[in-house]
Amino acid sequence: RLRGELAPGSLEMQAVRKDGSRVWVNVAVQRVEWQGVPAVHCTWSDIEARKHAEAELHASQRLLQAVLDSLPHWLVVKDRAGRCLLVNRAMASAMGTTTEGLVGTTAADIGPQEREQLEQVNETDHAVLEEGQAFVQATFPFTRPDGTRELRQIIKVPLRDAAGQVEGLVGISMDITAQRDAEERLRQSEARLRELVSHLPIAVCTCDAQGIVTALEGGGLAQVDADAPTFIGQSLFHRFEGDPASSEALRRALGGEESQTVRTLWGRRFDT
Repeated sequence: RLRGELAPGSLEMQAVRKDGSRVWVNVAVQRVEWQGVPAVHCTWSDIEARKHAEAELHASQRLLQAVLDSLPHWLVVKDRAGRCLLVNRAMASAMGTTTEGLVGTTAADIGPQEREQLEQVNETDHAVLEEGQAFVQATFPFTRPDGTRELRQIIKVPLRDAAGQVEGLVGISMDITAQRDAEERLRQSEARLRELVSHLPIAVCTCDAQGIVTALEGGGLAQVDADAPTFIGQSLFHRFEGDPASSEALRRALGGEESQTVRTLWGRRFDT
């Protein structure tokens, strides 16, 4: 500075006290004239308390990031402009980048995405920010940058400041592709089982813990001209009024016991 060159106007450093302890200080440097010659004026400020506060803040931020990164689900915090303020590792990895790489970006920057997906994200973000209400989307088809397609569940909740005003949102996304695939396989399996039972000369009845009929299937129903839909939602105990043996067998079955008897139903004898 004495030579008139550009130099930082201030710097932070650790100084040593007379007792040997260290203290953080800010040194502000200014070129001045002193008795007609160039001189440098230095101001030393104790910033130890600020440094401690910054260290505690950084430690808290690292802990928060570590907790978020341990989650298998995607998590993002956005401001009112839709910019990412905080992102966890699971989401960043799926986007082919780092958490730092996503901070400051918007939905339009994270791609590639289909136009309809992008519009849907922006619309739901806007609704949460303006209405201040949580949003849940049971199924959201998503395409990763590598082209992988998956189904996700989306939950968005408003983020409020100390005064209760909405200042952003928190979004959580869970991969439900495997769950939906399993549900579809179960549905197909149940359909095949119903198809098989419908061709067998039997009647299969299921009920809940109170004895209310939940399903009645089987080719045997056609032999007795039974109208299955009229039985759904009806109580088997009511159907078995006047038949103590059948009522007792039903109670035992609901209690976890097995029984095998021959009963007359719809005018026909059935091995039950």
